[in-house]
Amino acid sequence: MLLQAWVEGGILAVAFFVVLAFYLARSIPSILLRRPMDALFPILAYFAVYGLWHIVMSAFAAPLRLHLALAAACVVCAALESTRARTAHSTRR
Repeated sequence: MLLQAWVEGGILAVAFFVVLAFYLARSIPSILLRRPMDALFPILAYFAVYGLWHIVMSAFAAPLRLHLALAAACVVCAALESTRARTAHSTRR
């Protein structure tokens, strides 16, 4: 996907996917290890791992664009939860 994004969209398209891959790789441990096992856990884990896989290994086809958007939403959800956990932890002290 990175090479095809480079060809179709230029350097800014590659920059987007590199940043998305960085944030996905950074959020996967918090999603898999620190997040409680609730109804949202399998959805977040699936789309985070699936998104990272497809950034590296797949072509940039139309169905994958939706999955990458959902992977980006998983990154935002994980970031919001970690921010809430940090603020809750700091207010307890």
